[in-house]
Amino acid sequence: MKIACLGYGSFELAVRDICDARPGYEYVGRIEHPWDAPEDVLLYPLGSTPSMVENAIAAILACCRTPLTLISPLAQVSSRAEVGFGVLIEPFVTVAGKAVVRDGAVLQAHTSIAHDCEIGSFANLAPGCLLAGGVKVGARAVLGTGVVVVPNRSIGPGAKVWAGAVVQQDISPGSTHYARQLPQPFGQRPGLEFATDRALDPDLVAL
Repeated sequence: MKIACLGYGSFELAVRDICDARPGYEYVGRIEHPWDAPEDVLLYPLGSTPSMVENAIAAILACCRTPLTLISPLAQVSSRAEVGFGVLIEPFVTVAGKAVVRDGAVLQAHTSIAHDCEIGSFANLAPGCLLAGGVKVGARAVLGTGVVVVPNRSIGPGAKVWAGAVVQQDISPGSTHYARQLPQPFGQRPGLEFATDRALDPDLVAL
């Protein structure tokens, strides 16, 4: 089975790795136009942004071809899960039963999708995301590395969640959710300074 990428983006490396790991898969490179690909070559819609992936899928469909879904052999996808076309699922991803992953979504390595979750079209989940049961991620949403979402929360379309965030409430469409900032080191707080910035009292110095 020959596979090519339509478009450009960093996920080409992941596509290569999956092809290398699956017997019978052969990666033949990138192409710029779907009509340039021979009939025996399957096309994966590559892109660095949700819009790029969406455009690549539209171009493939316009040529009456079906965008390829690539699932790593090291991923665990339940037979009761629903996976659309043009999806990329990297190694060590878990997709539980009754979960839905819609067209063009990207699930990066070590991401866990629990039961009854829904991942919208062209959403991108960075490595290590953990979604509890019943979570809804809207179309074109982007979740950073290590994001944790508690059960039955909703992340609106186009929302962005920064790495390390714990989502405990619904996030509105198009908004940005930041991880809680850690306190600044003692010596960097306004009005305070490290003791070493001052002259040392000779009586307090141990010789």
